[in-house]
Amino acid sequence: MTGNEGVTDMFLLFGWDGTPATVLVQSAGYGYRIKANALKREFESGGALQQLLLRFSRTLLLQTEQSALEVYLTIEQRLCCFFLMILDRLPTDSMTMTHEFVSKMLGVRRESVSMAAHMLQVEGAIQYRRGHITVVNRKLMEDRVHEGYLMLREEYNNLLPADACNH
Repeated sequence: MTGNEGVTDMFLLFGWDGTPATVLVQSAGYGYRIKANALKREFESGGALQQLLLRFSRTLLLQTEQSALEVYLTIEQRLCCFFLMILDRLPTDSMTMTHEFVSKMLGVRRESVSMAAHMLQVEGAIQYRRGHITVVNRKLMEDRVHEGYLMLREEYNNLLPADACNH
């Protein structure tokens, strides 16, 4: 399966059957499905799809490395990174999600997310109401994040040619 962000079950392409993870769709949109054996056959042919999936794998590994380093960031910085990474993959500045969901994704208490979100709202970076978050000043959020987010954004932007992107 693939959506606006990437591909699930990459393990299949590298010779393993199945994935030990559960896939979670975080926002509305389109997803596409292809039979595993057809994808593997196309990947092994060594063409453009293989190159794209290898670049995506590299970007995913870089994202994992950056996520591990986020333990040294403040909750506000982590929240900004999380929101910006989601927005980079959406055609809108609004997200539908609860503080509870965000807390699980960041591995922190819900109350910590609520406090950080409140600070971002007071500063004018976001507006939120129950289950709905809108970024109103992306620049304020970008000023709070670490260079790792900016590097990842550049990596994702380089995955596809500019004319293939929808936003």
